[in-house]
Amino acid sequence: MGLRAVYTTIESQLTTIQNNGANAYKHFHVWNEDIDDIKNGKEVLWPRPACLMEVVVEDIEQMGNGNQRLNLMVNLHIIHELLHAGSEFEQNYEVFDLADATYFAMQQWKATANMPLSEFIRIGEKQDFHHDNLYHFIQTYKSTYIDLALDKPVYGTYVVKAPPITLTINPIIP
Repeated sequence: MGLRAVYTTIESQLTTIQNNGANAYKHFHVWNEDIDDIKNGKEVLWPRPACLMEVVVEDIEQMGNGNQRLNLMVNLHIIHELLHAGSEFEQNYEVFDLADATYFAMQQWKATANMPLSEFIRIGEKQDFHHDNLYHFIQTYKSTYIDLALDKPVYGTYVVKAPPITLTINPIIP
């Protein structure tokens, strides 16, 4: 496993967010300064709303047996576009509903038992106000990932055997 597994696990959790029986997000991918590309005139052709995921490894701690603990900061870039919202021209309140739904899905979420990823704790949220017809919300979470990719057994081999049982029970009835 590695960071790819972290991204795909986060994406899987985000697909649980529903809007009228369908996935609320229409697109996921790794953040790559995509909003700057749009602002600079480069058309980015992906459907919206989208969630672009940015996983930052803040530091790495060696644990032993080849395992490492990665302290992560996860930025979820919520991208929404709504040019006309009924009677409120260019007022998009749906992005706040999507941001709330994302928070409800991710806050204190912990991956399944076979994925060594700790629970997510939101530590920040901000809105990019220079969006050029896009709404860009960023939620930041902390988590820890245990990288077992180079897991090595103690003393070079795994020893799995039943311990010897030498217990004898002699009941004494008074």
